[in-house]
Order: sequence, then structure tokens, then C-alpha cells
Amino acid sequence: MKRLTFAIMAVLLSLSCASRVVNPLLDVKPAQKASYGYTADDPIRIGYTGDRQKNIRFCYNYMECLQTTDGIPLQIISRASVPDPKNEPGNKGPLGFIPRRWGGELWGGILDQYSLIAEGSPDTLSLFFDIYHKEPLLIPIGLEYIAPVKDSTSSE
Repeated sequence: MKRLTFAIMAVLLSLSCASRVVNPLLDVKPAQKASYGYTADDPIRIGYTGDRQKNIRFCYNYMECLQTTDGIPLQIISRASVPDPKNEPGNKGPLGFIPRRWGGELWGGILDQYSLIAEGSPDTLSLFFDIYHKEPLLIPIGLEYIAPVKDSTSSE
């Protein structure tokens, strides 16, 4: 009887500790700084998941939700890697891709720059992403964000 009670308690405890994965694309707030996302000094920091391709896909998913304040969707026309200005000689930041001694986390050193264009407009805009450091996602000033529809048929 004690074993049965213990087994039931263990199962209930393990089920009550289950966590839910939250999609960060569902809760995005507007940025307060005009430079957020538009300059290499203030990039959109999405954090490193351990898989660079996953991080790049996350950037694409985020940008697919952006549009101009007039409701015009943005189209990605190019992607490039640019140096992180915080890692320039003379700055106090670390240089290059040096793993931390005990944490294994990369310090960074490279940002992803995406050039986007609004449909029907000759003007381009650039967004900078830091895939090695994480902060809450925000919406750059001058853009609107349309949250993705949560697919109720998926098992995720």
C-alpha cells in the first residue's frame, strides 16, 4: 500500500512540474528607442539556441510578422554578416568568438544584417540581429507586428 501511494505521489509530482514552451513571437511589445533593430549598436537580440539554422529561421519568422505602419508587408532582399561594433578594438567588449571558460556560451562578434523592402517602395531598410545574446523581443519603431496565428492542429 505504501508503494502504491508513493508511486501515485511521484507520478502526480512529476506531472505537476511539467512546463509549457512559450512562443516568443506571440508576445512582442513596441520598442522605446528609435535605434532599436536599425543599428548595429542596438540589434534585435534573439539568443542562441545551439543551432545557427534554427536562429536564422527564427529571424525570418519574426520578419514575416513585420509590416509598415500603412499595413504594407516587408520583403527580405538580402542577408549579410557584419561585425559587432562592441567587439571593435578599444571597446570593453570581448573580441571574436571566444567560448566562456565554464559556460560554453559564445560571446558573439558577428551580427546578421537583413535588408528589407516594402512592396511598391524603392526604399530599403536594414534590421540587425544578434543571435548570440537574448533580450525580450520588441517591435522597431515605424513598423507594426502582426502576431502569427497559433495553429491548433499542430502537436507543438
